[in-house]
Amino acid sequence: MATKAKKTALIKDYKLVRVKMRLNQGEFWGRLGVTQSGGSRYENGRAVPKPTAILAHQVYIQGLELDARDYR
Repeated sequence: MATKAKKTALIKDYKLVRVKMRLNQGEFWGRLGVTQSGGSRYENGRAVPKPTAILAHQVYIQGLELDARDYR
């Protein structure tokens, strides 16, 4: 019998996380490779794509040292 993998909860309130970290939208979302306007839409209810949600969790919850602005 296969063992079910434990699912990791992703961020539910991006704005709350961002404000607690004292980052503006450009700083918070830019680190993930998302524009400020795109991040604003996510904070206002648009669905966050799963890869972006996973990356946000890894960067802002797990502490992964990554900044998409360092890549072309």
